Amino acid sequence: VKLATANLSVGAHTVTIAYREDGAKMDKLALTTTGAAINGAGTVGANCTSGIPVIKPNQVFPVSETFFNDSTFGTVLAEDPDGPTDFQNWKITGGTGAAYFAIDIATGKLIMKDSASLDFESAVRSFTLVLTTTDGFHKSAPETITINLTNANDNTPVVNSDQSFALDGGTCSELGRVTATDADDTNQPAFTTFQDWQIAGGTGEGIFAINPSTGMITIANLQHVDLYNNSYTLSVTVSDGLHTSAAKTVTIAIPNKITVCHKGALISVSKMAAIGHLQHGDCIGSCGSQSNDRSIVTENANPGLIRVFPNPAVSTITVDLGANAESVKQIQLIEIATGRLVKEVAVNGKAIVNISRSNLAPGMYLVKAIGAKTSVTKITLQ
Repeated sequence: VKLATANLSVGAHTVTIAYREDGAKMDKLALTTTGAAINGAGTVGANCTSGIPVIKPNQVFPVSETFFNDSTFGTVLAEDPDGPTDFQNWKITGGTGAAYFAIDIATGKLIMKDSASLDFESAVRSFTLVLTTTDGFHKSAPETITINLTNANDNTPVVNSDQSFALDGGTCSELGRVTATDADDTNQPAFTTFQDWQIAGGTGEGIFAINPSTGMITIANLQHVDLYNNSYTLSVTVSDGLHTSAAKTVTIAIPNKITVCHKGALISVSKMAAIGHLQHGDCIGSCGSQSNDRSIVTENANPGLIRVFPNPAVSTITVDLGANAESVKQIQLIEIATGRLVKEVAVNGKAIVNISRSNLAPGMYLVKAIGAKTSVTKITLQ
């Protein structure tokens, strides 16, 4: 703007210039008493170069899915070829995260706007923001940043339903591990650390115990077992360190004949005899590292009358009961690693029983033929 008329007297004068906004810069000012016309603008002032600010590309910011609303979690960076600059007027102009995040107009700090709508367990866990900023004169080109959600412990664990363990299906009085799930593991497997396993009730409380760290069920006091029962229940809970699950029922099946590890060998004995074996230092179930890998035999029975083949098996397990077809009522298939009863088949007088593998995992299993006499054979599924 040219000042057209000014009647200035001899002496000192003050020229006051009102500027439009913080950060505005002046190129040059000419003052003359001659009224001569000024031609051209001269060279560009050193403080008024044409440098345009640039938001640094490929910036990525993590933020927890449960971060508090209106809290800041990162600062977007920019550069200006003119040197140190107070960037201002930060704006979000687009991006998939515009509804969930905001930016401080003066500082470029990112702000959580709506964490309730964000969920790490959903299919979308990464968002973009398209941003611009100014140096008080020039505006940057739009630049995209990325915001990635991080997992948080915001779901309650669930003890799996319908879990069952045979009294003698595990290793040396360890029946098997109770399992649980947690939705926090959906997109980050093993994020949850299950802990503080507890038996909160059930008919087997006091008879069985559970390891609070691993969920392994063990025999606490077999002498309290009512030998006329076919099963006991345990009401089990677990924690993820913050939330505690609802109680779920776990079943402990009590077979008529019990497998005992006796001097490194597996034998099948009556319920009453099992208690006596425990009192002499034997343990219920397979021997584990103490085993000499001998086949399980039944006290006072001839195990050779029942054959289980092929071993190892691939798709079908065949049980030839021979002369035991009438006395054996059912055949159980027990997973050794977990102690779970995974299949139970009624014999119905058949001499040959075929057990389909279905969806069973590879590993070691016990095939237990239960009747007037019990025979247990260890078999491998490939």
